[in-house]
Amino acid sequence: MTLITFLVAWFIATVGMTLFSAVWSRMSKNQFREPALLSLIIASNSNNDSIAVNAYKIGWLSHILLGAVFLGVYEILWLFTGLERNFLWAFLFGSGLGVLGIVGWMFMFKTIRDEFEFNYLHYYVHLYFAHLVFSFLALLSYFWFQ
Repeated sequence: MTLITFLVAWFIATVGMTLFSAVWSRMSKNQFREPALLSLIIASNSNNDSIAVNAYKIGWLSHILLGAVFLGVYEILWLFTGLERNFLWAFLFGSGLGVLGIVGWMFMFKTIRDEFEFNYLHYYVHLYFAHLVFSFLALLSYFWFQ
């Protein structure tokens, strides 16, 4: 895998996951877009006005960088396991990343100082599927470069 392949897969998988979350949000009439939720958490936990003002930008940047981290984990798993890149393993890796994502969000939601109404279970179900979308789009991006 080349750096270009990684960068394109990162972009496609992260943007695709974000679009999936936006569609799910609109259909369910819930705020499930990861950058928006990250900005809410950042603003809620910040005593610094400049951070609170820039929370939305920081939320987007965090989401995009976390996409690179998750794709890096994805790549490391393939390197160390030596498994063929296929849809079964993409499903299993995506499921694992989904569980990791859910645990991470559970932790982040615990840090919010201000309480707000939120359907956590619905969000976690959505998040699992969003990570499958991420994983499959990353795999398709790799196939595209072969």
